[in-house]
Amino acid sequence: MNKIVNCLDTNRDTALLFVRIGIGLMFIFVHGGPKILGGPEGWDKIGGMIGVLGITFYPTALGFIASLFELLGGIFIALGLFTRLGAAMILSTLIVAAATMYVAKGLFAASPAIEDSLFMILLIFLGGGKYSIEHKLCKK
Repeated sequence: MNKIVNCLDTNRDTALLFVRIGIGLMFIFVHGGPKILGGPEGWDKIGGMIGVLGITFYPTALGFIASLFELLGGIFIALGLFTRLGAAMILSTLIVAAATMYVAKGLFAASPAIEDSLFMILLIFLGGGKYSIEHKLCKK
């Protein structure tokens, strides 16, 4: 059992690298990227969704900010550069998404945003790990 635990401990940064790249690419190509490319009409739709929370001002601007945070956050996380900032940017959009979905459709609809939020909290505490650009820059 000790060998397994030691092996897992010694590969922690490798696992963090793969998960960080995977989640970063998902936020670039599945979440933020398509939303940014959706333009003002798409941003208005995204920003308008939080109307269920009573927030009805500047939906286009809020939708753009959320889209930009997801795109830049995904880039930062994937590169391991400003990982904590990128995770915080995405976490801010996920908290709003979770609250919106919870109010509109309940816990099961909010669960993906809640689950992703937990991973972003982990990245805020752990950072990019040994195999990140920020680790290489901070070593010097």
